[in-house]
Amino acid sequence: MALMLSGGVAQRTVSVGLLAAVFVIASDGLACGQVAPGEGHIYTYHGPATISVATLKIPPSAWKHFEKARSLAVKHRPVESEKESGKALAIAPTFAAARILQASQQLALRDFTGAIANVDAARKSEPDAQWSGLILAGAYNSLHRYEDAMDTILSLDPTEAECWQAKYEHARAAIGLGDLDEALKWSSEAWEAAPHDFTDAILMRANALMLAKRWAEASDKLYAYLARPGVQPHREEAQAALARVTQRMKEEHKPQGVTLASR
Repeated sequence: MALMLSGGVAQRTVSVGLLAAVFVIASDGLACGQVAPGEGHIYTYHGPATISVATLKIPPSAWKHFEKARSLAVKHRPVESEKESGKALAIAPTFAAARILQASQQLALRDFTGAIANVDAARKSEPDAQWSGLILAGAYNSLHRYEDAMDTILSLDPTEAECWQAKYEHARAAIGLGDLDEALKWSSEAWEAAPHDFTDAILMRANALMLAKRWAEASDKLYAYLARPGVQPHREEAQAALARVTQRMKEEHKPQGVTLASR
């Protein structure tokens, strides 16, 4: 979730500007053991934000590495981006935006503890570092720390809380905690709000429906996922989940045998 100033370095000001945040969704290990939606999906979110005085003090050389790291992140090159943001931090350890960018790439690389450490460091420099909450929630969910993820989600600022990624992480945490009502609510909202090509939102909804034992609806979602064009990263898991759901549907509709007591 790298903070990026629209228009390049020359337009940095203390006034309100247009920032973009790169979100890397890293999702796995749902507690209820159905399908684990994938990792490494990068999207951008545009919204208003302010540039802190601390950020304005960052040396130009650090900004150069940061912007190169940002460009690499957008091109889905997390290893190179993570290293480049590290160069920016070697010059300016308090560069909060570089910390957040590096943390987002660490999510893609499944270094969840590293992402948490970077978010903590960023917040020491800038307590209100934007988009840090979503990275933290994603890392906690991936580590099965669902209560910590939920606490983080519930404390998001309004801008972050309205993002579809927040709804997605909220659903992950609710499913992990076995909170049926919240799982159904937020998986539905995430599925409706996520980009059309983010197929993991379909799997998230299927997970919630399986938790609710709404087998027919879960089956529909799994079929929808498997019918999507292109290579789906969790096809095998979705096929296995569909087989389990189909079996449960058969068991529930199996005719009951006649017993002596029922004659």
